Amino acid sequence: DNPVASPNPTTGYFEFILKEQSSEISIEIFSMSGTLLLRKVYPQYAGRRISITELQNHNQGIYLVRITTDTGTSVHKVVKINY
Repeated sequence: DNPVASPNPTTGYFEFILKEQSSEISIEIFSMSGTLLLRKVYPQYAGRRISITELQNHNQGIYLVRITTDTGTSVHKVVKINY
């Protein structure tokens, strides 16, 4: 099972809950045009919850989040809205 972004849509803060623990997790956020906005690597990560706050300063729109763990890679759409 893939991780799920919550809340989605978001105002800039969201989190992923991983189904399994992984020894290393990589998170990449891309604009829809393919520009890499963020890359974070969590070496020796022991938890299952990843919090992301970096979209707060970006424009409203759709972003792609790529998560790479020991068990594979998944890509998720996250919708950023402004209130």
